[in-house]
Amino acid sequence: GPYMLGTGLLVYLLSKEIYVINHETFAAASIGICIIYGIKKFGPDVAAFADKLNEEKVAKAQTVKDSAVKNLERAVEEEKKEQWRVEGRNHLFDAKRNNVTMLLE
Repeated sequence: GPYMLGTGLLVYLLSKEIYVINHETFAAASIGICIIYGIKKFGPDVAAFADKLNEEKVAKAQTVKDSAVKNLERAVEEEKKEQWRVEGRNHLFDAKRNNVTMLLE
């Protein structure tokens, strides 16, 4: 399977001296091992910390959104009340006009 392919390819590259093992190879292997160890050792803790930060940001954004929605809903209700008052304004003007005509009689 894939392990035989990898092993065969590696043996071929080394036997034909296409790839030569030198100090850079050992340095790269050491760095790779350190990176893998760091990910295995500290990965879950860092992921939990990042998730906590993300949840805090989402919660803060949600509170801002909720307050904005609440303010907008209140503004819509006030606008509906003002439109209702404007509809009643015509009746008020008619009543005032009738009152003035009755006073003039």
